Amino acid sequence: MSAYSNPVTPVVALVGGPQHRRAYFYRDWLANRLSSRRGRYPLTHACGSSRCYLPSDDTYEHPIAKVTDDYGDKQPALTRVWVWVAPEQWMRWDREYFTPEEAADDTERTAA
Repeated sequence: MSAYSNPVTPVVALVGGPQHRRAYFYRDWLANRLSSRRGRYPLTHACGSSRCYLPSDDTYEHPIAKVTDDYGDKQPALTRVWVWVAPEQWMRWDREYFTPEEAADDTERTAA
């Protein structure tokens, strides 16, 4: 399964761009991207930068963030790396990436 069609992990780690080395819980990351869209910020604006990241196939266990497993024990959270793509490239592609959850919010739009 591709990271584009299933990017869900408990934690998202950003590589490159203005938010380099930041990490978000997945739900918070989606909320950040949604607020950027609702604010109608262009991708070139600082508030639009969260929409310039693509999920990669790289994952690792986060050294600090912990999640509770099925048995109630805490364990390191699986983290997916999202990589920066410059706004100019998004403009050449003439579309931005939508997670499956984001695409489901609007039936006229499909995930890339």
